[in-house]
Amino acid sequence: MKKVLIAFSLILTTICYSQDIIVKVNGDSISSNINEIGIDKIKLHKFNNPNGPLYIIDKKDVIKIIFNNGEIEDFVSFNKEKKEINIVEVKEIIIETINTYGYSYSSGKKYIAEFEGNYLKLTPEGNLENRKFTISSYYYDFTAVCHFHKLSERENGVSFVNVYVPLSYKRENEKMQLKKTNNKLVIKVDGHKNGEKLREALINYNSFFQED
Repeated sequence: MKKVLIAFSLILTTICYSQDIIVKVNGDSISSNINEIGIDKIKLHKFNNPNGPLYIIDKKDVIKIIFNNGEIEDFVSFNKEKKEINIVEVKEIIIETINTYGYSYSSGKKYIAEFEGNYLKLTPEGNLENRKFTISSYYYDFTAVCHFHKLSERENGVSFVNVYVPLSYKRENEKMQLKKTNNKLVIKVDGHKNGEKLREALINYNSFFQED
């Protein structure tokens, strides 16, 4: 009986160590046979179907891999570095898209977009005596959980990006303090593709703060 138990234990150990375990950010674990670990992607076959389809997952969605030999590769540092790079890129996409195609929903005036820290600052343009002046500036805090509506596509290629941002502030001029508002952020965008691009960039930007 003792020999049988030892043999079973050895078989069980072999089974456990013949698979690679991928632990994801959302807590899921995937039993797999890893085919390739690239710069940003991981290619794998599922352990219970080694001859089946090849799956590809993003490194940013992975916390660690426990290899079949017992070694562990930690992706926390990698994801932190990629996150710092990507958040800059996403900010650039948001600013460029709004400054090129974005307008205030209420006034129809062109938006000037920039970031102050984590706040997205939007300032509608105006004209007084042939000179541009600041009507007001709005600051939107995307560090909280935001709710994104489906892109509203209208005629003539116009679309509207609708986002509920729990914390937003308004400043009428440089001397006044920021005042909290409950306004929903609605941006008019020229072009349906540009609207979807902006919506996705805002969703990605918001997601950075929800992963911590």
